Parts: sequence; structure tokens; C-alpha cells
Amino acid sequence: MQLPSNEIYESLLLGSCLNSFNAANDCLLRLDEGDFMNHQNKSILGALKSFYKEAASLDFLLFIEYLKKTDSLEKCGGISRISNISASVGVVYDYDRYFEEIKNLSAIRKLILINKD
Repeated sequence: MQLPSNEIYESLLLGSCLNSFNAANDCLLRLDEGDFMNHQNKSILGALKSFYKEAASLDFLLFIEYLKKTDSLEKCGGISRISNISASVGVVYDYDRYFEEIKNLSAIRKLILINKD
């Protein structure tokens, strides 16, 4: 059975968090890796949350260095994946829409899995 997800919104939300302090501040504390279906996106989210707590910064190059230092870069899909996610968001306006969609899909997946048992 295919569980509902939206990988594009996952990537857009991560891109928003990479590019906007407001988006990161608003979303990172309320998201967990279980809200995402894509494994690389889960890894990026986990690393981004840890980096944000440690550095309280959103510098792209420092984040890449953090991923290298923690041996997480390849698990996150490499520099090109992180760059693509960051570049996919031209201007950050709709991160709250992406956030709500991801949380809704996560809740639906949890209900499906509970009812499956």
C-alpha cells in the first residue's frame, strides 16, 4: 500500500527553512522526521534541526560543513541535493502552506497505519 506523501512539498519546506530564518524558526521545532516520507529529506531535517540548535544560524556553507563534520552529507544526498533543495525556493512565502500539507499527510499516514493493525 502506498501511503500519502508529497515529496515536492517536503523539499520546498526544507528549502524554505534553509533560506529563511522565519521559516526555520517557525517550522523546525514543530516538525519531526516522521512527518517526512523521503529518506533523504528525513536526514536533511534531522541534520538541519541539530545544526540550527547548535549554530542558531542558517548559513548554507556552514550547514554543508556541519554535514561533512557529522558524516551526514551522503545520507542527505550530497551537496548537489542540498543545493537543489535550497535553490528550489526562489522567494519564501508559502512555507506555512507546505508545513500544513506535510503535517496533514503525516496524520493521515499515522491513521492508516493504526487502522491497518
